[in-house]
Amino acid sequence: MSQEFRTEELLRRLARDPSVASRIGAGRVAIVVTAKLAGNPQAQLTTFFCVNLMARLFPVVSAVNVYIEQDAVLRTAVPRFAEPTLGTTIDRFLRELAPPCSCRVIAGLPRAEADVTLAFAAVGTSPRTLFVGSVGWIAQVSTDGPVQVGEPPNPVGAHVAAAFATAEVWKRLLAPYRHLFPSVPIQPIAGTQTFSTFDYRQCADGPNPDLPVSVRLAPLTVVGLGAGGGATAYTLAIRIKLSQKTGRRVRPS
Repeated sequence: MSQEFRTEELLRRLARDPSVASRIGAGRVAIVVTAKLAGNPQAQLTTFFCVNLMARLFPVVSAVNVYIEQDAVLRTAVPRFAEPTLGTTIDRFLRELAPPCSCRVIAGLPRAEADVTLAFAAVGTSPRTLFVGSVGWIAQVSTDGPVQVGEPPNPVGAHVAAAFATAEVWKRLLAPYRHLFPSVPIQPIAGTQTFSTFDYRQCADGPNPDLPVSVRLAPLTVVGLGAGGGATAYTLAIRIKLSQKTGRRVRPS
């Protein structure tokens, strides 16, 4: 079963209409990374996760353009796809994924407006811009303005921030077609959404410790990976790679 089929099947079930996928417009998404943040490890993780998720939303998302104002050395671990820079890493991932939507890595900043723009810093005043960020365990998305992105890298916070951002893109692209989904509430956020993946609170205040030097899990079995299990396994693999880069040992088992 292809990712495209799963997305179309979800749309059909939500709308209770087998033809709904053909009645939805082609959504164009821009992901913008400014020169200042291109070398930030947490921004790199969040960007990679955003691209990974967004490229799988065809036909709701028909195009994903990743704008990197100035490419930077990859400073975090990305299992399987790591290349010398952020841009070449994302490009390799997209080539291997070969999604049905159009996906490109573009040097510079966007000159045309997309249907939804994901950004880590101020890149204009468009009401279609959604800001995303993560500091450690804290994940944020906002329509008000840029939110913080900070070190040290924490793939859990980065992944949840990307998941929130992807959910908001999904809602924004489907909102003009609410009439096709009469029993489904489609309400994009207005303002700032904050979530701590450390203690599950909806605020940025409170404990936000660095990832421990050693992570020990009880015997772990992942069955039927899917989206959630795959994301969990990938996040654990990233932490293993981080430990190898820093000379520390992490033993998920």
